[in-house]
Amino acid sequence: MNIKIQFWNCVRSTFVEDFDLQIQGLKALGPTSSNDLFATHVQHCSKEYFKATSKCDVVENNMEEAFNGWIVEARAKPIINMLEQIRIMVMSRMTIKRNWVEKWRTNISSRALEKLE
Repeated sequence: MNIKIQFWNCVRSTFVEDFDLQIQGLKALGPTSSNDLFATHVQHCSKEYFKATSKCDVVENNMEEAFNGWIVEARAKPIINMLEQIRIMVMSRMTIKRNWVEKWRTNISSRALEKLE
C-alpha cells in the first residue's frame, strides 16, 4: 500500500524537484518498487512533464465560441425546447459528417491529405 501511495505521489508531481524527491522516496521502499514506473517513459506518466500547449489546432477557446454561436437561436427557448433543438442540430450534423466520410477514397480525410501535401 505504501508503494502504491508513493507511486501516485510521483505521478502527481508538478515540478522536477518534487518528482525527483518522490522517486527517491519510492526507491527507498524497495529495489523493485520503481520498476513499474520506469517501465514506461517518465515523460508519459508524470504531470511535471506534460506540456500545457495545445497539441491540436481544434482544441481552443474558439470551440466554445463557435458552439455558442451555433446554438444562438436555441438559447432563447425554454430549457426542454432548447435541448431538443440542440439534439436535432447535433444529429443533423452527425448525419452530414457521416455522409461526407462515406465519400472518402482513403482512410485519411481530404483536409488532412491537403495539409500533408
